[in-house]
Amino acid sequence: MFQKVIHQLENSQSTLYSEESCRIFLMQAYQELTLMRIKYSQNQVISEQISEILDRFFAVEEDALEAYDNIHHLVYRDVRDEVQTLIDFIKNKDIQLV
Repeated sequence: MFQKVIHQLENSQSTLYSEESCRIFLMQAYQELTLMRIKYSQNQVISEQISEILDRFFAVEEDALEAYDNIHHLVYRDVRDEVQTLIDFIKNKDIQLV
């Protein structure tokens, strides 16, 4: 169910050093989550899962944007790890919904 979101987040991970590309992939993941929230608004379980994912997404996105203000590559590595944690969280939610 979340394959498109996961794909966009994986793309953002691989383009983390390119601010424009990374931001585009993060925006696409956000758009996909927003569309899913609208589509499944009548299903409370799925809607709650999406809201939980969005909360985590916003924290990761904020850290990614802050990383561009910091020239230290360790920060990028931390953000990459955060994105991977988010991907794993989403995959876990996807399994629970099946």
